[in-house]
Amino acid sequence: MTADEPVKLGVIGAGSIGARHAHLVAATDGCELAAVIDPDAETRAAFDAPGFAKIDDVDVPLDGVIIATPTELHGSNGEAAAARGWHMLIEKPVTATLEEADRLIEALEAGNVAALVGHHRRHHASVQRLRTLVKERAIGQSVLANMVWAVKKPEGYCDAPWRAGAGGSPVMINLVHDIDILRYVLGEITGVTAIGGQPVRGEGRVESGVAVLSFENGCTASCSFAD
Repeated sequence: MTADEPVKLGVIGAGSIGARHAHLVAATDGCELAAVIDPDAETRAAFDAPGFAKIDDVDVPLDGVIIATPTELHGSNGEAAAARGWHMLIEKPVTATLEEADRLIEALEAGNVAALVGHHRRHHASVQRLRTLVKERAIGQSVLANMVWAVKKPEGYCDAPWRAGAGGSPVMINLVHDIDILRYVLGEITGVTAIGGQPVRGEGRVESGVAVLSFENGCTASCSFAD
């Protein structure tokens, strides 16, 4: 790729979030939507780009990919992309388990490629300002944080089979954003105590709960959540 050539990007998983990524890539100067990878032919056909059913089928050059598949596929998709030498943006959470994250790190290092996780909120101006205020102790020393995430999901949101399991929990899909902000502002987490509940759907997913976190700098935080 030269300075005059567009960055050729592929989108893996063209569902609700992947489709948004694909349209934004296509509309961004300096970028080219060079591939859409999704097992559904009708979904692939909705984009003005070469479509492929799986990663192994891709036969066009790519500089990088955006991984927007269900959470349980992030790890394997990331490893496959790393093996192809593609840099990647992975939708949060990065993987479904810590073991998958460790394997992905190994694959990234072996392929000498970079990965960015989609924690976009830390780039918002308000979060940047908050981090500066806390780091500089402009509002005093931080000792405690309290956070509530409570949003009713749209009707039909949990109808997708993968969202009925652990990967569809608001811990993985939503709370992970706020935990990332706490890490960004307060520092690394050293301890977690949590209780989860299933008062409404009663399926194999935590849908509400409370977590208490401790941080390297001695701060503590309580996080309440429900979807």
